Amino acid sequence: MWRRGVVLFCCLLTLSGCTSVVSGSAVPNEAASALSARLGGADGGLGELSTVDFCSLLDGKAIKDLARHQNVEFGSLDFCVLYAEADGEDIQVSVELSNPPPDVHGLDLERRDWLPDPLRVGSHEDIYGGCEAGIFFKDRKAVLAFAARSKPDEEGEPAVDRDDLCDIADALREAAATVIVEGRVKHADYAAKSLGPVDPCTLLSNQQINKAMPTTYGHRVGTPSRHRCRWGLDAELEVAAEISDWPLDEEVYASETLAGRPSFVYTSKDDEYAYCEVVTANIEDAPGTRETMSVLVSAKVDKPDPCVAARAVAALVWPQLPAAS
Repeated sequence: MWRRGVVLFCCLLTLSGCTSVVSGSAVPNEAASALSARLGGADGGLGELSTVDFCSLLDGKAIKDLARHQNVEFGSLDFCVLYAEADGEDIQVSVELSNPPPDVHGLDLERRDWLPDPLRVGSHEDIYGGCEAGIFFKDRKAVLAFAARSKPDEEGEPAVDRDDLCDIADALREAAATVIVEGRVKHADYAAKSLGPVDPCTLLSNQQINKAMPTTYGHRVGTPSRHRCRWGLDAELEVAAEISDWPLDEEVYASETLAGRPSFVYTSKDDEYAYCEVVTANIEDAPGTRETMSVLVSAKVDKPDPCVAARAVAALVWPQLPAAS
């Protein structure tokens, strides 16, 4: 998934800013039964999922023998990226909490000595430019995915040996498991007017969606951290709160006003689909970044302009957001 503000091999940021972080509480002597119960909860032992600081789950020291750690992070509301170097190539390592893949019940999940019940690990997944390794929550309801990527070639193959990238993803996953087991996951303390507490799935009714969109999409699908919501079989509509580089590139985003808020519109298309994204900014997260809410609509190229629907949805969402400052 493309992320605004996480552009491959550039835009290195160290985030602090308005979203402060509070530490978790270590539990080194936690009884096995109590630990299993904690890890078996709906949050997988991470605590409140909407406030997790995902950068606290990404330990650069865990890959010191596999990559040169540059100690530069980009953290958004449901993922964190660390920049490093392996085999002379720039790489990105990341962690993201997401819904499980559609075929999750067909996956062969396994136990590990370093990962107590009922959490499980999946096998490596080849991804565009790299390798991914996951920790699956109880009942396979969510996955914490650790990835290592290098710049891909035209076929999507990484510049670094994929097995080496898988080793990096494995090391990150095991280190994060220790953080979870020991209760050291950190959490954000959102500032006033933050988008952090806003669940996009609560901002639109099915009736509003069906009126704004050219096709009826029905059931919505949110993400475990409740910062992103999608409608449609192929996520033709997505509303997401995240942290973005700011200001946006004026050569890419056209500015306009929607529902009284400064907004920015991006359009693109390929041979099959046309895309339209509408973005509005909220409070500053750190210098050079802002919290943003975005509406992204995709449609077949022979269908109506997706920007009509994107603007209509944004006009419904923007008035419900905290006042920008």
